[in-house]
Amino acid sequence: MLQLSKDIMDDKEKSEEARYKLRQEFDFKIRSRRNRLLGLWAAGRKGLTGKAAADYATDLVLAGMEAKSDADLTAKVFADVKGPGVTLDEVTQQVVVLTNEARRRIEAEFPAALAADHARVGD
Repeated sequence: MLQLSKDIMDDKEKSEEARYKLRQEFDFKIRSRRNRLLGLWAAGRKGLTGKAAADYATDLVLAGMEAKSDADLTAKVFADVKGPGVTLDEVTQQVVVLTNEARRRIEAEFPAALAADHARVGD
């Protein structure tokens, strides 16, 4: 009986670890997608198009991986697009809007990862 309880607890722990890992992956995908969308938005505000806009968006994704916080990334984008008619509030609002858009897109691409790919353990 004691071994069965230990096995159940081990299975439950593994399940929680898998759920945590999946959540971290999901959050990373959302942040990366948001940063790409933000980069494309900012590129447009800077007057960049085509390859230059795509390159700026890629650079912003990489900068987002190095940034300590969303506030740091927001400050970078604001500094990059700073000009007449662009406010820090506008950039901050775009971060919120594009985070929601990125979440919607990622959820559409990966609709039921837990249900389809991961069996529940220990419940």
